[in-house]
Amino acid sequence: CSLMHSEKRTGDITELKICHHFLKEGYEVFKNVSCTGIIDIILFNKHTGELTLLDAKTPIITQKKDGTIRLACGKTTDRQKELNIKVVCVYNNKSYMSDSCIGEVIYEKE
Repeated sequence: CSLMHSEKRTGDITELKICHHFLKEGYEVFKNVSCTGIIDIILFNKHTGELTLLDAKTPIITQKKDGTIRLACGKTTDRQKELNIKVVCVYNNKSYMSDSCIGEVIYEKE
């Protein structure tokens, strides 16, 4: 039996994957418990005291025949840019972060 996920459920899963990723990296991770808000996740580096504000995105992944992969994620809003909120996604255990949007091209050999 296969269960279909709504877009919101997919977003929930993405946020949890991103939280897990940064927990493994040693960050203190704080997640917005509301379904609304301009910040999804706050990272705290306990060694430097740095806070990073994140908008979690589910990447759209496309792959060419030569193995080139493109990750694309939505953009931050003007308000998020004002507050230095970064957009983030995780793919293959690596985080991709940007000030405005993610349009990362990576190469993987098959």
